[in-house]
Formats: sequence, structure tokens, C-alpha cells
Amino acid sequence: DESQANAAEIVKELRSEFVPNLLEKHPGVLVRWEGQQEQSRESIQSLMIGLVLALIAMFVLLTLEFTFLMLAAGALIGGLGVNLLGGPWWLQVGAAAAISALLLFTIRPLLLRALRRSSGDVKTNVDALYGIDGRVVAAFVEGDGSVKLDNGETWTARAASGILDADLELGTRVTVYAVRGATVEVRPTHVHREKEADHG
Repeated sequence: DESQANAAEIVKELRSEFVPNLLEKHPGVLVRWEGQQEQSRESIQSLMIGLVLALIAMFVLLTLEFTFLMLAAGALIGGLGVNLLGGPWWLQVGAAAAISALLLFTIRPLLLRALRRSSGDVKTNVDALYGIDGRVVAAFVEGDGSVKLDNGETWTARAASGILDADLELGTRVTVYAVRGATVEVRPTHVHREKEADHG
């Protein structure tokens, strides 16, 4: 009954007074702490194992290389499996190493290939501007003007060689032909498509 006594206080008193006196009088006595204390220790141990496994899982997910995942799976399947079957430690290590190697050289390449195939080649930054369409928002004078691209950005623009100012009137649809620093070279979209078709 906790209103009469607290288990933690009783254990504290036993450890500080009773057990030392008992061991002094009877040195051959073995004292083991079980019950609630043992359950608390096991719970903390399980929590620590779970924390370590969660950290390993996060590391594996962040690296996306699957190497540590294969090693962990090999240790879990081989090492723990042999342990549960009652095998000796050297057999646990050997099984974990063999299964890890098998996973590294069979499953990992398949996972990497699938990951690379699904990611594709995504263009970013300046590379993403080549071939993007837009509209003239400031009239071209002597080959210079301003365009608003379909990605929402407004750029200073220069007419590509062979393109006249008259070809780039206000509102004309254009396509980025090249990027020169902070300026894009553009052609009218229909001209760009025709040139692409001629080269393709």
C-alpha cells in the first residue's frame, strides 16, 4: 500500500542499511534486485535500444546509399536469428557478415538503380532557363529589351543574332536561346521551333 510505504524508499533503505549489515555478517550471501527495479531497468534498456535503432534508421534514410541498411538487416537477420536459435557468438558474427555481404551485392544495386531511375535528370538554376518560353514586356530597342518568362521571372533580354527589333514587339512569345550572365538571349518562339526542327 503506497499510503503506508513507497517501494523506492524501502529499496533505498534496504540498500543503505540492511544489505550492508547482512553482507558484513554473512559474506557468502548473494543479493539480487528484481521486481519493479528489474522492470524499470529492462524498460530503460529497451528504450535505449529503440533510440539507437531510430538513430541508425534516420542516418540510413539521410544517406540514401542503403549500405548501412544492408549491414543492419544482415546483423538483424543473421546475428539475431542465430542468437534466437541458440547458436554460438562466432556463428552469429559469421551469419551476420555473410547475409550483409549478400544483401550489399544483390539487393543494394537493385535499390540504387530504382532510385536513380525514378529521380531523372532535373535541370535547375541557369540550366533550367534554356528553352523556356516567355513574353516580351518591354519593347526591344537596338537588340535590348525585357521579357517575362513562364516561370514568373522578368529578365533583361537581348535578341539572338539575326533577329530584328521588329520581330520582338510588345507581347510577342519568345523562347530563351542562351543565357549570358544576367541577360537572356531570345528568339520569337515560332523562329526558335523552326530552327530546333532544322537541327533535330
